[in-house]
Amino acid sequence: MKRVAAATVCAVAASVATGATAGSGGGLFVRAVAGGFSGVVQGSGCVRIPLPASRYSSVTFAADRPTFAYLSERTLRIATLDGRVRVVRAPRPRGALAFGPSGLAYPSGRELVVAGLDGSLLDTLPVRLPNGAVPANAVESPDRRHFALTAAWAVGSDRTLRAALFLVDARGARPRRLVRVARPYQRLPYPIWSPDGSRLVFAAGEPADLWTILADGSGLSRLTRTHAEERDPLWSPDGARIAFTSDRSGTNEAYVVQVDGTRTVRLTETPHAGTAMPPTGTVAVAWSPDGRRLAVVRYNTIAVVDVASGGLRTLCALSPATSASLGPGAWP
Repeated sequence: MKRVAAATVCAVAASVATGATAGSGGGLFVRAVAGGFSGVVQGSGCVRIPLPASRYSSVTFAADRPTFAYLSERTLRIATLDGRVRVVRAPRPRGALAFGPSGLAYPSGRELVVAGLDGSLLDTLPVRLPNGAVPANAVESPDRRHFALTAAWAVGSDRTLRAALFLVDARGARPRRLVRVARPYQRLPYPIWSPDGSRLVFAAGEPADLWTILADGSGLSRLTRTHAEERDPLWSPDGARIAFTSDRSGTNEAYVVQVDGTRTVRLTETPHAGTAMPPTGTVAVAWSPDGRRLAVVRYNTIAVVDVASGGLRTLCALSPATSASLGPGAWP
């Protein structure tokens, strides 16, 4: 887990092309990465809202409200941008946090935990996976009936790592393996549900390509075939396209691909001329509700790109030392 000093965790505001005004409830969630900040993009300029002094990790935003969860001094908390903070009265996370329809879900050892937005414990679900596998994440389906998760285990005297995607019934039925993950050494895939809950997208392999699979385990499809690292897939609101970042051009850029793997379109281009060191490029994307635009974090700015025309508008300039990331579904 990467940790950030509390003094750097803040809220950020910037004008949004939708015409939302401060206090209207519109905006983009921005989540902390090492040395960065967390907050929303919503008015004009960059406004920092400091949090209580502590250390933070695993900062994760909800998709549909200005609410986020984080670990601080080994305590899981849920906070809102108006300053309310609630301690989660539930087992400690042992994996990635993910907001879903029921609340905040995460693995804790060999059980899945769901906490309410008020910090209460809603449910715990024992998970018995084959080979002693331990869940690394738990993502609730839109209809609340299942959790998709990645789990890993070691085999042989050399403790070779194996991993697979599983589907777990929220009522406690036996987990079902969807697909084995090849070469899971650098990081485990994080499955993302399609808006209708019919399939999942994930990045896997070394270097990683994008894959989709139906929720029943059939229809495994490889969307990209490059020697580049494809990251952070995110479904469009209508489920017809997937946005992602890739370093196939030499720097990370934003791309959109049809769900059948056709018509890949590059939407950003990082300038190189005159830079003292190579810029980071585009590190995150988030769809607008109408599916016509993407918010992107690109070399120390937050911007909005028109998917059809490629036109880009910068919303907020960030400090060169800031590393930012948009959370999934981050444009309410």
